[in-house]
Amino acid sequence: GTEEWRNNYGGSLTNIGEEIQQTTDGGYIIIGNSITVSNKVDFYLLKIDSQGNKVWSKTFGGEKVDQGRSVKQTFDGGFIIVGSTESYGNGRTDVWLIKTDSEGKEEWNKTFGGVESDDGYSVQERTNGGYIITGSTKSYSQDGSHDVWLIRTDPKGEVHWKNTFGGTGYDVGHDVQQTTDEGFIISGVTKRFGEDYYLIKTGVNGNEMWSKSYGNTGNDIGRSVQQTLDGGFILTGTWTDDRCRIYKVDSQGNEIWWTTFNSSGGYSIQQTLDGGYIMTGNKSTDSGDYLWLLKTDSKGNTR
Repeated sequence: GTEEWRNNYGGSLTNIGEEIQQTTDGGYIIIGNSITVSNKVDFYLLKIDSQGNKVWSKTFGGEKVDQGRSVKQTFDGGFIIVGSTESYGNGRTDVWLIKTDSEGKEEWNKTFGGVESDDGYSVQERTNGGYIITGSTKSYSQDGSHDVWLIRTDPKGEVHWKNTFGGTGYDVGHDVQQTTDEGFIISGVTKRFGEDYYLIKTGVNGNEMWSKSYGNTGNDIGRSVQQTLDGGFILTGTWTDDRCRIYKVDSQGNEIWWTTFNSSGGYSIQQTLDGGYIMTGNKSTDSGDYLWLLKTDSKGNTR
């Protein structure tokens, strides 16, 4: 956890990073947003080398607000990006999926949505081709509010199937991952019983196998999930009263343990090679707000 380098990107504009992934050349790809003085927002795709030096950057967007949220390197060396667009599509906002080559040049793009607000938050390339996307949909919700939306496409972005999950109230998917059984795990938030972490497991065709919610009487928002080596799942998010909670659950979503950290929020978590976990988020102190990097052991204890 000792800092090796740091860098800033974006010049005179306001630029916000949303997701980063290491690439096969040892560098990194970042997706975020570039905001102009007139509040026009574009996807901002940035490639850096292993030392944090900028290699290239690209923007994608129209005349309105287009927000990039997730990027992954694809098996062909290019990149797949998802977010939301007001500039294109059918409604207030649509899910926007963009495929680029290894230099960030657009190969194709697709929008998904109806007349209401539909947003994309996470994308992953499936091991056997195509892409899986999660986010939220108001256009196709069951009760007129937002539901979790899961979309599977083919390698060209054509829809193979779409499924919604949720009940009464606001439900959103923030992260999706293909599981070892070729199904999918989704983490997010549900307001069905308050505002709780929401974990959904589906089969290969996107049909719900089980779902769980975790929380108390406050505002609890699930952000990140990963399948663990034992077949269960680790998830994190923001917890009531400016706290972070990490949950470890088994393959059916049953709690094994949880741990809470004060004055903080969790945004991304991953299992490490030693069986522990590495998490990033934000931490508030009397002197300000900071980027937070946390390493735990296999039981969630800090070292």
